[in-house]
Amino acid sequence: MIELLASIPWPTLLVVVPLLGGLLTLRLPEPKVRHAVGLAVAATTFVTSAVLALVFILTPGTAAIEDLSGPLPLIAARWHLGIDELSAPFLPLTALLVLLLLLGAPRRELAGPMIPAVLLTEAATVGVYTSLDLGCLALFWLASLVPGAFALRESIPGEGRSRAFRAYGVFLVLGALPLAVAVAMIVSARVAVHAPLPFDLTAPEPALDLAAQAPIFFLLAIALLVRKAVVPFHSWLPVLAERGPVAITALLISTHLGAFLASRVMLPLLPAASAHYFPWVADLALSSALYGGLLGLAQTDLRRMLGFVLTSQLGLVLVGVAEANRESLHGALLQMLALGLTSTGLLLLVSQLEARAGTTDVRRLGGVAARFPYLAGAFFVLGIASIGFPGTLMFVSEDLLIHGLLGAHPIEAIGLLLVTVLNGITIIRGFFLAFLGTSRQPLGLTVPDLGLRERLVAVALTALLLATGFSPTPLLRVRELVVARLALEQHSLPPHGHSDHGHTEDGHTESGHTTEPR
Repeated sequence: MIELLASIPWPTLLVVVPLLGGLLTLRLPEPKVRHAVGLAVAATTFVTSAVLALVFILTPGTAAIEDLSGPLPLIAARWHLGIDELSAPFLPLTALLVLLLLLGAPRRELAGPMIPAVLLTEAATVGVYTSLDLGCLALFWLASLVPGAFALRESIPGEGRSRAFRAYGVFLVLGALPLAVAVAMIVSARVAVHAPLPFDLTAPEPALDLAAQAPIFFLLAIALLVRKAVVPFHSWLPVLAERGPVAITALLISTHLGAFLASRVMLPLLPAASAHYFPWVADLALSSALYGGLLGLAQTDLRRMLGFVLTSQLGLVLVGVAEANRESLHGALLQMLALGLTSTGLLLLVSQLEARAGTTDVRRLGGVAARFPYLAGAFFVLGIASIGFPGTLMFVSEDLLIHGLLGAHPIEAIGLLLVTVLNGITIIRGFFLAFLGTSRQPLGLTVPDLGLRERLVAVALTALLLATGFSPTPLLRVRELVVARLALEQHSLPPHGHSDHGHTEDGHTESGHTTEPR
């Protein structure tokens, strides 16, 4: 199997297959044919990425690396892709989410250019995960935003399109500009010290002191905060959750490119600045999580309510990454996977409810469980899984996050628990009001409950959350090397300035003090 990994350009194939599929479906006028081709491409990508991820789980330390010599024309970048411990679990997650979105989304949500946009977004997202060159990663990051912009412009009618498109443009597209500027600054800094170009992320030796790292860190932090919908850059997510197409919204939320940027680039490339400034990012993310949790309680639209819950949960992921000890990093990485599954499932279910009832206003939806029992049951199961019900992957990830914070930062750990409680109240409240309450404006519902393909999607998501929740060890094992390395890099540095965030006492073995780098 190792020889097979070395002989075939798997990372390039994982990018090229959905890329070609997106371009092909863009040329197909018949909706049914476009949908069938899209499903075939998504299934092929998922099977391939799942097999590769299984190889990494069974043989930790394996790497599929390809490096085309010579920079790309006009830019300081090269086609240097690879699959390693950090990226391996994200590849089947992304491919699975695309497959489930194409299977479970209402057909009206997949009309027009939506299927090509989803496949092209998948190709660029996989490119970000597999890029081992900083310039290449930045190019894929920018490319991942383009298909969604075109799909938004074509798929949403009226004022809803204008507002959603404006939120997408301002907070996501402009939010990527700091990344481009940061890459340019890194290139300039390496030229100044005669370091090699293009920039290889597998050997991040920037030879920069803290003063030189700081402006680069802040630029990358802006891109990170925008992508993770952290206050004050959060407004795009509730708007897209309420008005945007479910497929694009789910991919933006569930693929966690912001946290991946922190793990792949910021922590290893800017260790001094990360140790110094990431605690402030963690505090901001936790405040954002509390803010989103509180606002979620006040919403009457189920889609917008879910948007604020997801805003809150994305902030918690960033808290774990910023803390950068072994438990918190493991918890954050597992929570990315769990949140990817639960958020996609809940967004799909809410869009399916809207397609049947014509509204997601909980003041009108009371009592629809009697008409849609499968939909109500699926929403309840995925809803409690999203807030950490015991036996699910989210429960494991939250437990690791809390333990990672509890020793050195008990106040932050209490804040994390409070956010979880607030989100739990919002989810349960939304379920009772929408499905079990009394309707003030009865709806003449004549459409059927969830169909077979929609039930399969809900069952698949639930089964994955339970299977990984009862047996998370393989997911922890595959990430052990990279987590130990990142934790060691952060905690081997002397603490700077802002209290003792990110630094534990010598007796805390889980912080990674004694772990050897790979």
